[in-house]
Amino acid sequence: MMYNHSKQKFRMYVIHSSKLKTFFIVAVAIGTAIYYILAPYLSIVFLETIGSIVIIKGYKRLQKQKKDTI
Repeated sequence: MMYNHSKQKFRMYVIHSSKLKTFFIVAVAIGTAIYYILAPYLSIVFLETIGSIVIIKGYKRLQKQKKDTI
């Protein structure tokens, strides 16, 4: 039994390189801009969160050591 190739459909999508290039440049530009706008704020919040957790844990450990020595 032979397979009939004439019933298969082949679809080809054409994407103009200028549209693809424009999309890529805009996506990279917007992504880079958002990163540089938000990075200082996100890093500060992240560092503040880590710092506050470390300080609270240290304070709890110090209080526990004081109770154990008394």
